[in-house]
Amino acid sequence: MWNGSKTKGERNQAAQSIIMSSATGLANVVAVIVTFFLTPLAYDVTGVWVRQFTAAHYAPDLVGLVDFLWGVLLVAVIFFVSRMTTGTLIIMGAITFIARFMAG
Repeated sequence: MWNGSKTKGERNQAAQSIIMSSATGLANVVAVIVTFFLTPLAYDVTGVWVRQFTAAHYAPDLVGLVDFLWGVLLVAVIFFVSRMTTGTLIIMGAITFIARFMAG
């Protein structure tokens, strides 16, 4: 049972904290899904070029290491870009919802 000791501002801040943490969690989950599906496609398109570039401009012995690092970098870039995009879409959707249905 609620004891009523919290002020209205504290209750609003707690609600906003729950909403933001949920939005962050949703953005993370969507980013993992997008990363899972896009990484192999991006790697297939760019992997051969990266290996050829490395062999031609550096040392052929580095191809394996660079190939691995390229995969790791692709995962990181795809994850963070999709998380940023999803987070932005969630926030913009919430602002649109509030402006349309709650502002009057």
